[in-house]
Amino acid sequence: MTSTMPIRPPGRRTAPLPQSPALSKIPAGGIGSGPRRSLQLSAGAPADADACASSRPSRLGKKSKRFGSQRDTALMIRFRFELYPLDEVSPWGSDQPKLHWFGLTEGWYWLEAGGQELLRRSRGAHPHPYIDYYLARLWEDVVVLTPEVLEPVPDDLQPFIASHPGQWTCDPLEFVAEPGEERTDDGNADVPDHPVVTAAIWHGEHRLDFGYLRNPPELRFWRTTRGDHDEVTVDWRHEDDGEIGFTADPSVRISVPTTAYLEAVHTLNRELLNTMGQRVEELKHRGGIPGVDLDLVHLRREHEDRRQWLAKNLDRSPRTDWYVVREGARLLLGDFHRGDAPTGWPSCEHLTGTAAAYRP
Repeated sequence: MTSTMPIRPPGRRTAPLPQSPALSKIPAGGIGSGPRRSLQLSAGAPADADACASSRPSRLGKKSKRFGSQRDTALMIRFRFELYPLDEVSPWGSDQPKLHWFGLTEGWYWLEAGGQELLRRSRGAHPHPYIDYYLARLWEDVVVLTPEVLEPVPDDLQPFIASHPGQWTCDPLEFVAEPGEERTDDGNADVPDHPVVTAAIWHGEHRLDFGYLRNPPELRFWRTTRGDHDEVTVDWRHEDDGEIGFTADPSVRISVPTTAYLEAVHTLNRELLNTMGQRVEELKHRGGIPGVDLDLVHLRREHEDRRQWLAKNLDRSPRTDWYVVREGARLLLGDFHRGDAPTGWPSCEHLTGTAAAYRP
């Protein structure tokens, strides 16, 4: 038996630019996404978690594993989750059912922060009113996101990181060549992006990706250090479309100690990997699952590989070009004409076309 699931090493990805009507044309991987920096959903995974959940039979009354300490204060943050029992995990495919590490993490999850419960749905007939999807996806995204979250945001960039695309003066897509559009940089991938694009990507790299949901919320994290204060801001936004809504307010912004955020990441990592280790052992004892293609040797090897992901990512430091981010942020926030602003780039309202046309 063979598995189609690759063991993917951790690494920096390019986050999609923050979503807004003006940015709706951005591809799923975001500006600059590609194999080098993109962490894509595992091959074959359902792209729509809501559709996946709606087609699943009710499991009311079934025992599942629930994780996360029950102690909460206004300064705490926890990624909560439950996994479906192993016998209830849904195989992938119909003609040749198969399973793998990613698929074995089927469950549901939510976030508790500052005494508030995020990702709890406000309507629907699901027996558990949370995000019904694969915990591997949440875990992967949190692990890869964390180095960017832990990089302190300079004081002068606080207004920009706290802003939203609807407040920006221009659309970063104006500086990205459309597919098939003639480029002026001879297709040189080493030519730097326009500062507006760089700043927008940096802004988006603080966002936890929920692109696999319909009408997804926006959930961003960033770190602020001032004097004795060291905290992570949790910024939640969601607009109820009449079909998909959450119990949290449309806009929530709270702060938790950076140590609490990092503890929550370690707790998610430990609890998920521990329970998956138990599943790997149970499947080895069972000899697999009847009628399901499952490569037990590959499963164990992938599990051991994933145990290293968090440590490897925490050893990674973002290489942020603060000068370029500041340039782009000034343009996007519209304060380019301040007296102390650099003069290397024209006003955003006069910029059109691709980045190469406006490089000094």
